[in-house]
Amino acid sequence: MIKKEFIARLSAKLGERRDRTYEVVESFWETLGECLEEDGELKLSSYGVFKVKETVERNVKHPTTKEIIIIPKKNVIKFYASNKLKMKINNDSKKSNSKKRFSIKDVMKKIPNIFGKKI
Repeated sequence: MIKKEFIARLSAKLGERRDRTYEVVESFWETLGECLEEDGELKLSSYGVFKVKETVERNVKHPTTKEIIIIPKKNVIKFYASNKLKMKINNDSKKSNSKKRFSIKDVMKKIPNIFGKKI
């Protein structure tokens, strides 16, 4: 699903205009970024936790030239899904104890099914 389709579904579900829904979604992502920049973590109960993690600087060897390349450290965003969200995504009625990590793309693909309805 692409952003345009997501906005269309969400606006239909909420009964709002698409331009207004677009503003709300953009504001959400902007605020999420601000929170992660300031605090390094955002907990959304029943959904999961967004965390900023710092990768370490590492040396890699270019496969063709065999040249050593230094990859600098950087910050990456990790999303840890809650058990409730994992159960929704997996259509599992039992409580999940797995610590499987979901990428943001995985979660965004499944958002229409999270609420048990088609958005």
